[in-house]
Amino acid sequence: MLTTQIRNLADIAVVRREATALAAHLGFRRSDQAKLAAAVSELARDLLQDGDQASLSLRVIEGGTNDGRGIEVQAQGQGPQTTTIGRLASDASGEGLPTGLRRASDLADQFIAVSQPDTGMRVTVRKWPR
Repeated sequence: MLTTQIRNLADIAVVRREATALAAHLGFRRSDQAKLAAAVSELARDLLQDGDQASLSLRVIEGGTNDGRGIEVQAQGQGPQTTTIGRLASDASGEGLPTGLRRASDLADQFIAVSQPDTGMRVTVRKWPR
């Protein structure tokens, strides 16, 4: 697992490159590499805007829709919006989510958002190659 603290725009660029390289290594098509990189960027931007205690992790996962190896992105943050994220994420339309989370949800094969007042927000995005 690779974890990056998200403190500034340079950290977003680093984690985006890492996600793209990992996706290429696993055989993702370029279009899916771009979708994963965009989802990572959107999550990281929302984390950066929400607070100063944020991290983003990438890891290889097994299984999924085609029983292959995929990538899981887990974003963890503690910010002012986190108390409402869980409620908004439960809306199937996703329209109430902050822009970055909504875009990440649209780009992902699986999207899970959990928010608790004491622990902040955790968003999990999973993507498998096609």
